[in-house]
Amino acid sequence: MIEDPSIYLHIPSKVDPDMAPPGCASFYVLTPVSDLVCAQHPWNEEVVDGYRQKALATLSALPGLEDLQKNIISESIFTPEDFKAHFNAYRGSTFGLQPTLRQSNHWRPQPKSKRCEGLYFTGSSVHPGAGVPIVIESGRLCALELRRDNPEDSLA
Repeated sequence: MIEDPSIYLHIPSKVDPDMAPPGCASFYVLTPVSDLVCAQHPWNEEVVDGYRQKALATLSALPGLEDLQKNIISESIFTPEDFKAHFNAYRGSTFGLQPTLRQSNHWRPQPKSKRCEGLYFTGSSVHPGAGVPIVIESGRLCALELRRDNPEDSLA
């Protein structure tokens, strides 16, 4: 288990109050971890709880979040095992291919298959990479390839 993991926090109810019941807040907490092949531990209850406790300790140290743990009404935890099982994510990775030099930028798989006519790709494992804005760009690049190959079907 990673001893000092990064913790990312997003509180969507701060920008959209409908994301939580009145008087409550909704939190999205992300702890980036290794995929199932690279991980050096099983995703068992002990490991999951260990990451949960580390996240809660980090967040509870922030001003205004001291009582976070006792105020949790509902929570869902997703591990790489869950991403593999529920979303068919390659090796349970939420961010797609590892960002090694040979799997970055134009070395990532491109939106159009070179081996299979009519097969196109989009998502975090495809050029240009992971992250919501970048995956949206991946979808745009895929759409451009489709339009290039099927100009008669293009709307504009």
